[in-house]
Amino acid sequence: MVDLTSKGIPSPGTKPETYDNNFLSPILKRVVDVINQGNIYGPSGPTGKAGPSTTTGPTGNTGTSATGPSAFAQGPTGATGLTGAPGPAGLSGGGLAARGTGPTGTTGLTGFAGPTADPFVPGRTGPTGVTGNTGPTGFARQGATGRTGPTGATGPTGFTGRAGAIGKTGGNWLFVVPTSDPHIAGAVYNGGGGATGGLRISGG
Repeated sequence: MVDLTSKGIPSPGTKPETYDNNFLSPILKRVVDVINQGNIYGPSGPTGKAGPSTTTGPTGNTGTSATGPSAFAQGPTGATGLTGAPGPAGLSGGGLAARGTGPTGTTGLTGFAGPTADPFVPGRTGPTGVTGNTGPTGFARQGATGRTGPTGATGPTGFTGRAGAIGKTGGNWLFVVPTSDPHIAGAVYNGGGGATGGLRISGG
């Protein structure tokens, strides 16, 4: 009879009655399950050699993303703060304006009197002064246009010209110009005299 432990495993000191291969596999599985469930570990093995170290690659560029939309609308501008109190007045400068007027210097010696001029000898003419600047040109204002004068009186009516000769009745008729100025504007007259005199136009 095989002795079994509390886990149902044959006791290690018990010699198995048989070495049936069909019976060994279930027993081995039960032993592995018991070891896994009980967290049973064997002694720690030696520490392995450290693997080759690898160099750290360069850090990638930091990505720049667009600013996301704000969930809140922009608030109104805050009120302007109060104006600070005025600072103290600065010290007065020590420039020339702040200094007092120095003492008056002594009066110099009086120069020698010049020679008396001869009243009968004219003095030399002094140099001509510098010509002054030309003044600005004045504005030429155009006077207003005068009023139109009244219309002159109508001249006397000219003399009425003499009646022309009465033409013959029927057939061709002959126009005979007057031989003197009829004083009618635009009228034609024979001013040269005779049948071949020069025709002229009356000026009225």
